[in-house]
Amino acid sequence: MFTTLTSVSQEPYEITLDLTFSDALWVDAELTNSANYTLSNSAYVRKVDILADNQLRLWVEKFYGHLTFVLNIVNVRDIYGDLIIGVPVTISPFYSTANISNYNGLIRTSHDDRFVTMDTQRIYLAGAQGIDVFRRERVLGKKTWGQVFDGYGINAFFVANYPSDLVITDTHSPYISYANPASGGTTTNVNTHIIFVIYDVTTATEITTTLIYVNGIVAFNGSSGWQNNFCGSITVAYQRLVFNIWQRVPFALGAVTVRVIASDLLSNAMDQSYSFTIVP
Repeated sequence: MFTTLTSVSQEPYEITLDLTFSDALWVDAELTNSANYTLSNSAYVRKVDILADNQLRLWVEKFYGHLTFVLNIVNVRDIYGDLIIGVPVTISPFYSTANISNYNGLIRTSHDDRFVTMDTQRIYLAGAQGIDVFRRERVLGKKTWGQVFDGYGINAFFVANYPSDLVITDTHSPYISYANPASGGTTTNVNTHIIFVIYDVTTATEITTTLIYVNGIVAFNGSSGWQNNFCGSITVAYQRLVFNIWQRVPFALGAVTVRVIASDLLSNAMDQSYSFTIVP
């Protein structure tokens, strides 16, 4: 009997898909490789977490704008070594789009924020990090939730200056605050992971604007995900995007150049490159 995907459960804040399988899964590098889980209509998986021996959580980007998305799974095996069957599967996301802003950008609400109420001008969200008040521009659908965008992190409890809007200014471009292997460093590991952090001083980097080249080849495009035999995971934290990138085949000995192009939600752009060397 083959192991199958038995259910998909969706959460709206950040967008996640919890996958349950009929039997335990084989734990290897392919199981948590986000490139093995693909979605149609430009949505993509940025990270995979193991919840139980037969359950995974997919963290999804760009899961909006379409009525359905098709999920495909490849290279994932059950505990017996057999490939998972029963996919592709069609998913209809929550219709939870609200165009909300604070005049000069989008606010990143907390993961556990919940819709409270709205009037003709404002949308109110509340959660562990406080109350967020947004200017209402347009609303689609009868039930309106604040979509979680990559944007401002709200650290403390506050109520925005109603009926005015919260105004945040940001003139700082994002930058690479950490890299391993480090800029100018060396490694002997041809299967090395390229790990770096994009940091923004005031707001946060918009993941969909991010473009990453490795040795001049596109490794990641924020509008479509991983490309050209590159894989990885992305962790979104307050003011930080943490990238963990690797190749399905070993790197060649010599210099490896990483170029990162991105911008924050107020369009402050970065274009930064660094190199390290793989030695015998």
